[in-house]
Amino acid sequence: MESEILKDENEWNNYIKLKINATVYHTLEWKKVMEEFGHKPYYILCKEKGEVKGVIPIFYVGGIFGKRLVSVSLRDRGGPLFDNENVLTSLMNKVIELCKSLRCDYIEIKSISNIPLIKSKGFIEKKELIGTKIPLTNNIDEIWKSMDKSSVRSSIKKAVKIGIKCRWSKELKDLNEFYNLFVKTRKKLGVPPYSYSFFKSMMEKMKDIFKLIVAEYEGKIISAAIIFAYNKTLIDAYAASNEKFLNLRPNNGIVWETIKLGVRERFETFDFGADYPSCKGLIAFKSRWGGIQKNTYSYFYLNNIKKIPTFGIAENILIKKIWQLMPIGLSKILGRYMTKQVS
Repeated sequence: MESEILKDENEWNNYIKLKINATVYHTLEWKKVMEEFGHKPYYILCKEKGEVKGVIPIFYVGGIFGKRLVSVSLRDRGGPLFDNENVLTSLMNKVIELCKSLRCDYIEIKSISNIPLIKSKGFIEKKELIGTKIPLTNNIDEIWKSMDKSSVRSSIKKAVKIGIKCRWSKELKDLNEFYNLFVKTRKKLGVPPYSYSFFKSMMEKMKDIFKLIVAEYEGKIISAAIIFAYNKTLIDAYAASNEKFLNLRPNNGIVWETIKLGVRERFETFDFGADYPSCKGLIAFKSRWGGIQKNTYSYFYLNNIKKIPTFGIAENILIKKIWQLMPIGLSKILGRYMTKQVS
């Protein structure tokens, strides 16, 4: 049994198709997006007698915050897929070997479930975020009744009554509108925006996985979201809205339309994504949709540093203030650079 860097894409695809816990971030489509973004991929397979028994997607991230290997960068999950403990051990040995050869400061493995065995290889477990998932049944009325009546259901009804129209799109002009809203939303939050090319790359390379939904009011797009559809799960990946129209509840309309799509197309889960524990209002909002909330996990292997990194752009108050005051044009330019530094 030995682990190696990916050579044959078919081997990778054939393996992850069989794993019920494979996510969109294990796919080669995501690998191609991240390659174009600038994070170098090292997709590792473990084989026994020529047959793939496990995989892990890893990205090399360098820059002002040090060198590290992350599975996966920019998102809240990734990690290994494996058939047994021996396979996991082989994969981790290969990742550690790669970390040392690249002289990285540390390795971070992100997972939506805990992996106790990984700690035996010297990884330190940390509960990072709180994830929210809504189980999708075939009965839309059942899902409707599980949602909070006074906030969620009433907001959806309000959006419909006012005239919010939601539609799915594959048009670049709608992606442009999403991006304009996205930059403004990130400014409000005090977080650097990704480049437009990042999202355009998703639309081009992820094809059926990538879905764009927009909410319109009087012919104007006031809210939009990018949804990833993979392995019976819909992920609310990126969202943006015009704060002037939030009282019309367009975001509630978008989530509800996505849930209805999931039911129609036999998806099993709507994944709201994960949030920092400090985002109490957002976590509470998601719970009112009938979401089940659990911790996600990060596992750190420290190579050239002594403590788990604590710096994060999304959590740094000073950086938030800077980005909130920054002009939109400058925010786009600097955002392209800053987002490449984070993982």
